[in-house]
Amino acid sequence: MDYVHQVIDSDRLVGALDLPNTFKGRKVEVIILPVQETNALRSSEKSSFGCLQKYAHPSLANKERDAWEQAVEEKHADR
Repeated sequence: MDYVHQVIDSDRLVGALDLPNTFKGRKVEVIILPVQETNALRSSEKSSFGCLQKYAHPSLANKERDAWEQAVEEKHADR
């Protein structure tokens, strides 16, 4: 990735950046990096939605709603 790195007097940045008063009259380090486009990232990303569909058992789908509650009850039934 290309970038620009330079140490300059903060007075050269007056009007371009809103610098804190503690920076005024001092040398500052400026690093400029390009911003990645969010649209480009989204189009290259792949979704994992549905990737486990081949392991699904439609006949067991109704049991999934209460599966966690049943597991907790079985685990803690003797207490």
